[in-house]
Amino acid sequence: MRWGFLIISFIFLFLTSFVSATYTPTLLGSGYSPEVSEEIVVWSMPNNTDGTYQMEIYDINNNETTIFPERYWIIGNWKIFENYILYTYMNIGNTTSHYAIYNLETKENKILPELDEFTCNGAPYSDLEENKVYFVSCEINPIYYKGNYIYEYDLNTKEIKKIISKNDRLQGFEVDNQNIFYLYESNQYERDLTLFSIQENKQNKIIKNSGKYLSSPQISEDNLVWIGRRSLNSTDYWQVFNYNLKTEEIKQITNTNFHNILPDIYQNKIVWKSPLGLFFYDLDMGVQTNLVNSPYIYYPKIYGDKVVYQSGVRIYLIDLS
Repeated sequence: MRWGFLIISFIFLFLTSFVSATYTPTLLGSGYSPEVSEEIVVWSMPNNTDGTYQMEIYDINNNETTIFPERYWIIGNWKIFENYILYTYMNIGNTTSHYAIYNLETKENKILPELDEFTCNGAPYSDLEENKVYFVSCEINPIYYKGNYIYEYDLNTKEIKKIISKNDRLQGFEVDNQNIFYLYESNQYERDLTLFSIQENKQNKIIKNSGKYLSSPQISEDNLVWIGRRSLNSTDYWQVFNYNLKTEEIKQITNTNFHNILPDIYQNKIVWKSPLGLFFYDLDMGVQTNLVNSPYIYYPKIYGDKVVYQSGVRIYLIDLS
């Protein structure tokens, strides 16, 4: 369907049902950059003795925490798919990033040295779906992530295949249901959101009209979410947007006089942070909820009815059920 026939609706905050609900967050531990799935939460735990970091996993069902003995200079960029955790790390005294994957069922931690030659400075973006790892290489300028190519790595065959080639600067991507939702900076911070079908091996959508400046693309099934702003003026703020692949409808979720950043989505549920705290929006109900009243919220993530976030150097879990 041509873009001119798309239905574009803007749902502003003053038209949206707003609820300030009371939830009691559960403190899980100390650390940074959490990620959540149906059964676990994983984060980077600081080791106060030597300044290194370790992987810590919390079992939601059994209320048990496991701390891994390996210490790294940096560890994070978690992606969870079924029984696997994909992550990147830097060894102590080394600035080169490496990929690894941990099997929650067998407890096997597998290093992926095949990907080392493609690693960007900091290995900024990667994802995991089925038995495939999707990652970025920086083949023109690794410092500024210029010339970012997205690759697919088959964990079974060890085959590495280039999926998307761009000479522009990649600003993020997510993979879900055989679709790659990615964001490239084309010219002077002008950015385009694009949907690429892995199965069809072709670009399907370019999403515009949500602001000249775009960031933080996320995808879950038929729903996409990101933040956008019209300019870099001090009176123009980052707002949350949603696009549905079936209805081809763009919704502006927020319209505030402050920034809304770090969105995440699971099916029809969106979370993000603002100076007023942690927010949740149900796309089906059209209801926005202020989950936590605190400006010190970082890295909110959602899976099902579980929301995790970092506040200060502590990791919290909220159960929405």
